[in-house]
Amino acid sequence: MAPLTYTVYQKRHRHLCMALFEQNCPQYFAVEERGDYAQFLDSAPENYWLVGGANDCVACYGLTIQGSDASINWIMVDPTAHRRGIGSAMIARAFSIFTDHGVTHLKLATSQHAVRFFARFGLTETSRTLNGWGLGMHRIDMEMAFRVSC
Repeated sequence: MAPLTYTVYQKRHRHLCMALFEQNCPQYFAVEERGDYAQFLDSAPENYWLVGGANDCVACYGLTIQGSDASINWIMVDPTAHRRGIGSAMIARAFSIFTDHGVTHLKLATSQHAVRFFARFGLTETSRTLNGWGLGMHRIDMEMAFRVSC
């Protein structure tokens, strides 16, 4: 895999992120989430990145850190780039940032389609809401504790 670049999201990137959403809809995101995602992008989120190689945007995701708590938000990878290590690289980068900021608790919400991916990194399911994102798209809340090393 070629080295990935991380570009801070700016409103001029909105169309790239919306295109990634559409490529992942309806398999990984419910159609009903489209408006929420557009609103999120329009809010000019901090700590949201486009991920790419030399000349492309293949993924995007965001992090929220509040004290020792953190979350991963709106993470998506172009389906044609799945299984190339991009998602794992994004999670490794997130974990590094969390460690640098003294995060001790991570939580995220995903669907039944990505639970196994996040479980590989130590997140465990804490609750499940059937059709929580839309018809047939269940909301799975996941968490994990980080150990702060000295």
